[in-house]
This record gives sequence, C-alpha cells and structure tokens, in this order.
Amino acid sequence: MTDYALTGKKGTGKSKNAVRLIRDRYFKRKRLVVTNLDINVEPMFGVMSRQTYVRVPDKPTAFDLLSAGHGNPDSYEEDNNGALVLDEMATWLNTRSFGDKDRAELLDYFAHARKHGFDTYYIMQNVAQVDKQLREAFIEQTVRHTRFDKVRIPFIGGIISALFGDRAGYLPRFHLAVSRMGLNPQDLVADRATFIGKDIEACYDTRQVFKADYAHGSHSVLSPWHVKGRYLTEEPRSWWVAFGRWLRGKAPSRPPVASVRPVTVPDPAWSRVVALCRSLPPHQASRVMARYARAAQGLGACVSGSLAP
Repeated sequence: MTDYALTGKKGTGKSKNAVRLIRDRYFKRKRLVVTNLDINVEPMFGVMSRQTYVRVPDKPTAFDLLSAGHGNPDSYEEDNNGALVLDEMATWLNTRSFGDKDRAELLDYFAHARKHGFDTYYIMQNVAQVDKQLREAFIEQTVRHTRFDKVRIPFIGGIISALFGDRAGYLPRFHLAVSRMGLNPQDLVADRATFIGKDIEACYDTRQVFKADYAHGSHSVLSPWHVKGRYLTEEPRSWWVAFGRWLRGKAPSRPPVASVRPVTVPDPAWSRVVALCRSLPPHQASRVMARYARAAQGLGACVSGSLAP
C-alpha cells in the first residue's frame, strides 16, 4: 500500500495518468476503484464490459469514503488492494481551510487507508497546497508530470519553425511522469513513465468541474453491459477475432441471442390499447381490454398451431 501525490502544472497530464493507472493497474486486474473522477469505462473495454467503479462526491467527506466500502475485503495481500483516487485536493483539503469541522475525520480516514484496503492517489498541482499532516505524514511517493509539446526542439527548433510553421519546431505531445520517494525533487527515483494518452482522453471527462454541492452520495456506476450491452441482440466481435477463428477452422455458428426489450419500453400495441381505454367509460374499457386479451391469446394459439408438425 502506497500513498501517491500526483503533481504538476495545469494540463500536464495528472488526471490522464491517474486514469491510465486505474485502467492498467486496477480495472484489468479486477480490483476496486473509488474516485471522484467521472470515468467512462466503455472506451476502455467495450460495450460488453461489466466493469464498475464507485463514484464519490467531488469533495467527499469521511462518511462518503466509508460508504464506498472496503477495497480488499477478501485478502490481506496488499497487491490486491483497491485504488482511492481523489482529484483537485487543493480545492477541498488545502492549508487555508485547516479549521473545517470535517478535516479531522478525513485525516483519520487517510491515516487508516491501508486498513480500508486502498492505495491512495492524491492529485494536486503542488504538495505545498494540501494539509501539512497529509503532506508530511502520509505521502510516500511524489509523481511529477511534465508535458513536452510546449518545449522547443533544441538547437534546430527555430530553423524548423521558420521553414514549416511555429508548431513544427516543438517536440511532439507526450507526457513524462517521474516518481520519487518522499517530497523533494532530489529524492531517489522510484519509477518513470512516458505516455501519450490519446486512448485515455475518451475515458474520462477532461472538463469536469468539481463542486461542493454535488447532487449524489457515494454510488456504484453501472457498467457498459448494464447500460447498453444487455440490450444488444448479438455480442460485437472484432474482425481479427473472427478471421482467426476462420483460419483455425473453428468458427462455430453463434447461437441466436434473444432480443431483450428494456423494461422502460412497453409494447406499442399495448400502449395504444391502454390509451384508448383511458378515454372510455369504465364498463366499456373493461370490455375492450378483455377483447384485446382474447385476441392476443388467439393469435398465440394460431402461431403455435402453424408451427406444429
């Protein structure tokens, strides 16, 4: 279990790196994720994915975090811990609001985050912005982010810009995340990661605004399968999977999947009958409903009789 501080100036890729870690380190290993970020799982794993996560308010309280549950309830192995990812820490746990009545309870929760089964990721622009206890007692590694498309190519950048336009003289867009033990920029390097993140941009709301009056409490976000996938008549299959099965000669016919009608979409014919009955007197409405029911039963009997040998 480690407490990470993801730092960097605006637009350097802090949240993008956090979502990348959520996808590769936690979602792919079926580990719980609790976050105040709006994550879109469908671009990560497709419409048939059943991956969920717990969304807490933008500026959560200790009660909100406790309501999210335990990150690793079935094991004492810390490699199976969940992730607690909190963005914009400087806006709700900063040094200027140390007198908040909920501050002590939040710090108590962060002090016991390991016992709650979570690796914690605090996203901020600088560690100096957040509470001193969090900064000096809890954070184990500081991850500093740099964006390189704002850096001109050394020596020849000016010439390239003059020939091909101003942007041509700059480095391509990519991000560097350097993780160091402790808080000082001179501390031991624990890890380095370079990423572009184009595949991550659709996986979260990059324009999310964090508000104190978030309308919901802690809740589990439905998976893409619950929202869309279960209503599809056939599971989407990528072309290379189908081609590989064809080459191996193992392309069994896929059994038909029954079309499922969402419970929120009624039968159109039934809706018309109900609308008609509402405009009739009660004694006439009951006769119309009975006649419709008999007609529906008769149609079903005719269909079954025509299919009989």
